[in-house]
Amino acid sequence: MMKRILIFCLTIGSPFLLSAQMCTGRLGTPTATINFGSQNIPSNISSNTSYQLSAGCPGKGQYSLQSLIFNCASGDWHTLVADHTSGDVNGMFMLVNAAPVPSDLFSGTADLACDNTNYEFSFWVANMVKPGTCTEPDPNFEFIVESLSGGLLASGTSGSIPETNSPGWVKVGASFRASLE
Repeated sequence: MMKRILIFCLTIGSPFLLSAQMCTGRLGTPTATINFGSQNIPSNISSNTSYQLSAGCPGKGQYSLQSLIFNCASGDWHTLVADHTSGDVNGMFMLVNAAPVPSDLFSGTADLACDNTNYEFSFWVANMVKPGTCTEPDPNFEFIVESLSGGLLASGTSGSIPETNSPGWVKVGASFRASLE
């Protein structure tokens, strides 16, 4: 029997990247992996987000799927020439210019196959804003993992993702134990 879960990510703040991939120990084979495609075949995630798709550098409340980014926001954002995933040549990342109010960044479902099993929900983010160029708050992600029936499996926040002199990826997420309903 498989259990499907519903995953919500909420966000506020400055422009950031989201790249699909918390534990420091040994993890098993991923149950689900979400990526954003490649330069040749970008993913269609329009049904997974409340943000609007944009070409190139996104405006407020928009996102784009990129394999590299440069000269956005009149040079106030970092240049990034690859996604976070090692060895993923031409892999895409989701570049988001956050909406001015908290909103659904990404939601999706995953099938969990085993009863009473430990799982990890995680994602990688980077604040793209160069230090001293933006007056808006740093990104702070809230995430919720719940069963399709609404039972809470995990939740948390990233805390503030600060501006850095060069883009640095931060892994955010939580481990949880799922029992099939």
